[in-house]
Amino acid sequence: MKKLSGIKKSFSSLENKKLTDLTMVQGGRRPSIGASDVRSNFLNAQGQQDIDAYDQYGNWSFRYWDNLSPGC
Repeated sequence: MKKLSGIKKSFSSLENKKLTDLTMVQGGRRPSIGASDVRSNFLNAQGQQDIDAYDQYGNWSFRYWDNLSPGC
């Protein structure tokens, strides 16, 4: 097995670089804009659209259904 001594230097320099703006990373922290809702394209048996609510940190809070969706 060959030694990978040349790669070690480039790995450590990559690891030492730090990102300052995590909003540019997909899945990173987003700016604090408050709670948000994400609507689904799913309709339940009553024709209501389900909506997931998230807190300001992006953590899932709860699910509710839109009673004003067409078909209610």
